[in-house]
Amino acid sequence: SEAGGYSYRMKPNVANQLRDETVTQALETIERRVNELGVAEPIVARYGARDHILVQLPGVSDVRRAKEIIRSTARLELRLVDQGPFPTREAALQAFNNNLPPDDEVLPGKSEGSGTGGTAGSAVYVVKKVSAVAGNDLRNAQQSLDQFNRPAVHFTLKQDAAMRFGTFTEANIGRPMAIILDGRVMSVATIHGRITDSGQITGITREEMLDQVITLKSGA
Repeated sequence: SEAGGYSYRMKPNVANQLRDETVTQALETIERRVNELGVAEPIVARYGARDHILVQLPGVSDVRRAKEIIRSTARLELRLVDQGPFPTREAALQAFNNNLPPDDEVLPGKSEGSGTGGTAGSAVYVVKKVSAVAGNDLRNAQQSLDQFNRPAVHFTLKQDAAMRFGTFTEANIGRPMAIILDGRVMSVATIHGRITDSGQITGITREEMLDQVITLKSGA
Protein backbone atom coordinates (compact mmCIF):
# COMPACT_ATOMS: atom_id res chain seq x y z
CA SER A 1 0.00 0.00 0.00
CA GLU A 2 1.00 3.65 -0.26
CA ALA A 3 0.98 6.53 2.21
CA GLY A 4 2.37 10.04 1.80
CA GLY A 5 4.02 9.15 -1.50
CA TYR A 6 5.95 6.21 -0.04
CA SER A 7 5.25 2.53 -0.61
CA TYR A 8 5.42 0.04 2.20
CA ARG A 9 4.65 -3.64 2.66
CA MET A 10 3.95 -5.56 5.83
CA LYS A 11 6.77 -7.99 6.61
CA PRO A 12 5.76 -11.64 6.16
CA ASN A 13 6.59 -12.57 9.75
CA VAL A 14 4.40 -9.69 11.08
CA ALA A 15 1.51 -10.70 8.84
CA ASN A 16 1.81 -14.31 9.96
CA GLN A 17 1.88 -13.25 13.61
CA LEU A 18 -1.32 -11.18 13.16
CA ARG A 19 -3.01 -14.07 11.39
CA ASP A 20 -2.01 -16.49 14.16
CA GLU A 21 -3.34 -14.12 16.82
CA THR A 22 -6.62 -13.73 14.93
CA VAL A 23 -7.08 -17.49 14.57
CA THR A 24 -6.24 -18.01 18.25
CA GLN A 25 -8.84 -15.42 19.26
CA ALA A 26 -11.40 -17.08 16.98
CA LEU A 27 -10.62 -20.46 18.50
CA GLU A 28 -11.17 -19.15 22.02
CA THR A 29 -14.45 -17.46 21.05
CA ILE A 30 -15.81 -20.57 19.30
CA GLU A 31 -14.81 -22.75 22.26
CA ARG A 32 -16.75 -20.50 24.65
CA ARG A 33 -19.83 -20.63 22.42
CA VAL A 34 -19.62 -24.39 21.97
CA ASN A 35 -19.28 -24.88 25.74
CA GLU A 36 -22.46 -22.84 26.26
CA LEU A 37 -24.27 -25.22 23.88
CA GLY A 38 -23.65 -28.03 26.37
CA VAL A 39 -22.15 -30.42 23.82
CA ALA A 40 -20.37 -33.45 25.25
CA GLU A 41 -16.66 -33.63 24.31
CA PRO A 42 -16.63 -31.10 21.45
CA ILE A 43 -13.51 -30.59 19.34
CA VAL A 44 -12.36 -27.09 18.29
CA ALA A 45 -8.88 -27.06 16.76
CA ARG A 46 -6.72 -25.76 13.95
CA TYR A 47 -7.14 -27.81 10.80
CA GLY A 48 -4.98 -28.07 7.70
CA ALA A 49 -4.15 -24.55 6.46
CA ARG A 50 -2.97 -21.88 8.87
CA ASP A 51 -6.35 -20.08 9.02
CA HIS A 52 -8.72 -23.10 9.06
CA ILE A 53 -10.59 -24.25 12.18
CA LEU A 54 -12.26 -27.63 12.65
CA VAL A 55 -15.38 -27.80 14.84
CA GLN A 56 -16.87 -31.19 15.77
CA LEU A 57 -20.06 -31.32 17.83
CA PRO A 58 -21.02 -34.93 18.61
CA GLY A 59 -24.73 -35.45 19.11
CA VAL A 60 -25.89 -32.05 17.83
CA SER A 61 -29.14 -32.44 15.86
CA ASP A 62 -29.83 -28.79 14.96
CA VAL A 63 -26.81 -28.11 12.77
CA ARG A 64 -28.24 -24.84 11.36
CA ARG A 65 -28.60 -23.31 14.83
CA ALA A 66 -25.09 -24.41 15.81
CA LYS A 67 -23.64 -22.76 12.69
CA GLU A 68 -25.54 -19.54 13.35
CA ILE A 69 -24.24 -19.34 16.92
CA ILE A 70 -20.64 -20.05 15.89
CA ARG A 71 -20.53 -17.44 13.11
CA SER A 72 -22.74 -14.74 14.63
CA THR A 73 -21.05 -11.40 15.29
CA ALA A 74 -23.40 -10.46 18.16
CA ARG A 75 -22.79 -6.74 17.67
CA LEU A 76 -24.94 -4.99 20.27
CA GLU A 77 -25.58 -1.25 20.07
CA LEU A 78 -27.88 1.17 21.89
CA ARG A 79 -28.74 4.22 19.77
CA LEU A 80 -31.26 7.04 19.68
CA VAL A 81 -34.13 6.72 17.20
CA ASP A 82 -34.63 9.82 15.08
CA GLN A 83 -37.87 8.69 13.42
CA GLY A 84 -39.85 5.54 12.74
CA PRO A 85 -41.05 2.94 12.28
CA PHE A 86 -41.65 3.25 8.53
CA PRO A 87 -43.06 0.53 6.26
CA THR A 88 -40.18 0.79 3.78
CA ARG A 89 -36.76 2.39 3.36
CA GLU A 90 -38.23 4.64 0.65
CA ALA A 91 -40.87 5.94 3.08
CA ALA A 92 -38.19 6.68 5.66
CA LEU A 93 -36.15 8.67 3.17
CA GLN A 94 -39.23 10.57 1.98
CA ALA A 95 -39.83 11.73 5.55
CA PHE A 96 -36.52 13.58 5.22
CA ASN A 97 -37.22 14.76 1.64
CA ASN A 98 -34.64 12.22 0.47
CA ASN A 99 -31.95 14.18 2.31
CA LEU A 100 -31.03 12.08 5.32
CA PRO A 101 -28.91 13.93 7.92
CA PRO A 102 -25.25 12.81 7.82
CA ASP A 103 -25.40 11.52 11.39
CA ASP A 104 -28.44 9.28 10.68
CA GLU A 105 -28.90 5.96 8.91
CA VAL A 106 -31.78 3.65 8.03
CA LEU A 107 -31.82 0.21 9.67
CA PRO A 108 -34.25 -2.71 9.28
CA GLY A 109 -36.46 -3.91 12.08
CA LYS A 110 -36.81 -7.47 13.31
CA SER A 111 -39.06 -10.03 11.65
CA GLU A 112 -41.44 -11.81 13.99
CA GLY A 113 -40.24 -15.38 14.42
CA SER A 114 -37.31 -14.85 12.08
CA GLY A 115 -34.67 -16.13 14.51
CA THR A 116 -31.19 -14.65 14.83
CA GLY A 117 -30.43 -15.45 11.21
CA GLY A 118 -33.74 -14.13 9.83
CA THR A 119 -34.40 -11.54 7.19
CA ALA A 120 -35.14 -7.88 7.69
CA GLY A 121 -38.48 -7.03 9.23
CA SER A 122 -41.37 -5.17 7.65
CA ALA A 123 -40.51 -1.94 9.48
CA VAL A 124 -37.45 0.28 9.21
CA TYR A 125 -36.09 3.00 11.50
CA VAL A 126 -33.99 6.10 11.13
CA VAL A 127 -31.42 5.98 13.92
CA LYS A 128 -28.33 7.90 14.96
CA LYS A 129 -25.05 6.43 13.72
CA VAL A 130 -23.26 6.95 17.03
CA SER A 131 -23.87 4.33 19.70
CA ALA A 132 -24.34 5.23 23.33
CA VAL A 133 -23.22 1.73 24.29
CA ALA A 134 -21.65 -1.05 22.19
CA GLY A 135 -20.98 -4.75 22.62
CA ASN A 136 -17.50 -4.31 24.10
CA ASP A 137 -19.12 -2.36 26.95
CA LEU A 138 -20.99 -5.47 28.12
CA ARG A 139 -20.06 -7.10 31.40
CA ASN A 140 -22.52 -9.98 31.20
CA ALA A 141 -25.69 -11.27 29.55
CA GLN A 142 -28.17 -13.81 30.90
CA GLN A 143 -31.60 -15.32 30.34
CA SER A 144 -34.47 -13.30 31.76
CA LEU A 145 -38.20 -12.55 31.53
CA ASP A 146 -39.90 -9.26 30.69
CA GLN A 147 -42.79 -7.76 32.67
CA PHE A 148 -45.22 -10.08 30.87
CA ASN A 149 -43.16 -13.22 31.64
CA ARG A 150 -41.96 -13.48 28.05
CA PRO A 151 -38.36 -14.44 27.08
CA ALA A 152 -35.82 -11.62 27.34
CA VAL A 153 -32.08 -11.08 27.61
CA HIS A 154 -30.84 -9.12 30.61
CA PHE A 155 -27.47 -7.44 30.18
CA THR A 156 -25.19 -5.49 32.48
CA LEU A 157 -22.53 -2.93 31.54
CA LYS A 158 -18.98 -2.35 32.67
CA GLN A 159 -18.46 0.40 35.21
CA ASP A 160 -17.11 3.06 32.83
CA ALA A 161 -19.84 2.29 30.26
CA ALA A 162 -22.51 2.51 32.95
CA MET A 163 -21.35 6.02 33.84
CA ARG A 164 -21.46 7.10 30.18
CA PHE A 165 -24.85 5.50 29.68
CA GLY A 166 -26.22 7.23 32.77
CA THR A 167 -25.15 10.63 31.43
CA PHE A 168 -26.53 9.78 27.98
CA THR A 169 -29.96 8.61 29.16
CA GLU A 170 -30.34 11.52 31.58
CA ALA A 171 -29.74 13.96 28.71
CA ASN A 172 -32.29 12.20 26.44
CA ILE A 173 -35.29 11.55 28.70
CA GLY A 174 -38.47 11.25 26.63
CA ARG A 175 -36.69 10.16 23.45
CA PRO A 176 -36.92 6.67 21.89
CA MET A 177 -33.87 4.42 21.99
CA ALA A 178 -33.26 1.32 19.89
CA ILE A 179 -31.58 -1.90 20.95
CA ILE A 180 -29.73 -3.02 17.82
CA LEU A 181 -28.24 -6.46 17.31
CA ASP A 182 -26.11 -7.16 14.23
CA GLY A 183 -27.46 -4.10 12.41
CA ARG A 184 -31.12 -4.89 13.06
CA VAL A 185 -33.45 -3.01 15.42
CA MET A 186 -34.64 -5.61 17.93
CA SER A 187 -36.79 -3.29 20.04
CA VAL A 188 -37.47 0.38 20.74
CA ALA A 189 -38.32 1.92 24.10
CA THR A 190 -38.73 5.45 25.42
CA ILE A 191 -36.14 6.65 27.93
CA HIS A 192 -38.15 7.50 31.06
CA GLY A 193 -35.24 8.21 33.38
CA ARG A 194 -31.54 7.79 34.03
CA ILE A 195 -30.32 4.25 33.23
CA THR A 196 -26.89 3.12 34.30
CA ASP A 197 -25.61 -0.43 34.40
CA SER A 198 -28.31 -2.74 33.00
CA GLY A 199 -31.01 -3.25 30.39
CA GLN A 200 -33.16 -5.82 28.58
CA ILE A 201 -33.64 -7.09 25.04
CA THR A 202 -37.32 -8.00 24.70
CA GLY A 203 -39.76 -9.09 22.01
CA ILE A 204 -37.83 -12.28 21.19
CA THR A 205 -38.54 -16.00 21.14
CA ARG A 206 -37.08 -18.47 23.60
CA GLU A 207 -34.61 -19.77 20.99
CA GLU A 208 -33.52 -16.22 20.15
CA MET A 209 -33.03 -15.55 23.87
CA LEU A 210 -30.81 -18.62 24.27
CA ASP A 211 -28.79 -17.84 21.13
CA GLN A 212 -28.30 -14.16 21.98
CA VAL A 213 -27.12 -14.94 25.51
CA ILE A 214 -24.52 -17.35 24.13
CA THR A 215 -23.17 -14.97 21.48
CA LEU A 216 -23.23 -11.86 23.69
CA LYS A 217 -21.46 -13.60 26.56
CA SER A 218 -18.75 -15.08 24.36
CA GLY A 219 -17.93 -11.92 22.42
CA ALA A 220 -18.02 -11.03 18.73
